[in-house]
Amino acid sequence: MNRVSRYTAAGAPDAIAAPAGGAGVLGRLCRGCFNFTLITLISALPLRAEILPLSGLEFAFHDEIDEAPTYRMRYVVPALSGDAVDFDAMADDMAQLCEADALPRLTEQGYEPFRVVVTLMAEPVEFGVMTPEIRQFFESYTVENGLCIWEAF
Repeated sequence: MNRVSRYTAAGAPDAIAAPAGGAGVLGRLCRGCFNFTLITLISALPLRAEILPLSGLEFAFHDEIDEAPTYRMRYVVPALSGDAVDFDAMADDMAQLCEADALPRLTEQGYEPFRVVVTLMAEPVEFGVMTPEIRQFFESYTVENGLCIWEAF
């Protein structure tokens, strides 16, 4: 899941403080409402499609599952819905996504991942729910020195 950045109090780096000017309307309504509302608004935004570097297929970042020190980065690749694309054709793209998209996203949020699991799916699926009718590819990488190193299972 995406995390909302927190404000820290000066002199107390682990303490959470309200932003300058107060917590705002949503923060005063109820504890946690702001996060719920923000996540709801973000999930309603349309996915921004990009082109995979090697295969030339269209993809869109879907979400991030935080299981620190492992982070699951999930992408929608509509072309996976047919049989024209196989796993071997996507393996290099998955490595490129790990280094060119997943790692920068995670480091911008201040994370230091040990492992990144890249998931490509034909359409969005709920994490952890078996959906055999939706084609998905998974690949796991250990992160060392800013590089994604493929983990052979």
